[in-house]
Amino acid sequence: MRTFNPRRAALAAVGGIVLSLFGGASQSAVLKTGYYTIDAMAMAPAGASFETDYSIVWTDGIRNAAPDKTCFNTAVNLPNGATVTKVSVWYTAAAVAGSLNFGGLVRHAVADGNTHYLAEADLGPTANKRVAAALKLYPQPALVPTTLKIDNARFSYAFAVCLVGQSKAAFHAARIIYTYLD
Repeated sequence: MRTFNPRRAALAAVGGIVLSLFGGASQSAVLKTGYYTIDAMAMAPAGASFETDYSIVWTDGIRNAAPDKTCFNTAVNLPNGATVTKVSVWYTAAAVAGSLNFGGLVRHAVADGNTHYLAEADLGPTANKRVAAALKLYPQPALVPTTLKIDNARFSYAFAVCLVGQSKAAFHAARIIYTYLD
């Protein structure tokens, strides 16, 4: 029969603390879901000619005041290594024949400036009702499966929306859902 040894017990306790602090074998990464929301207030006009052709109202979002299409964009900063799983847009548009609004998530290669779409969709009329639309995830075949995985070392990311003036369209918000290991 073994007798209690306080020195051995203290060493075992310290060893357990060290393992828990520095990632012992019992710990493993957990897949989690993150949400990145883009409010209309974060959007900027996409060109100098668009500087006065829109309005941003806290309660209503961005509205295109011009008869022609006006585009807006913003930078997107997701955690490195995260994977985009869904992109949704909340918008309003009247029914006007031949008018399509557009939303998209893109990445730009820092080294050469090449642009790749991660998600995009034409956004049709909504009978002036606020609706959510999921953008189509768009991994390019040559880049699968890494297209939707965030790589901040090689790419910058942006979200854009274009509103057709005749549609009386408004952009309210967008949300990017992604997964990451924690």
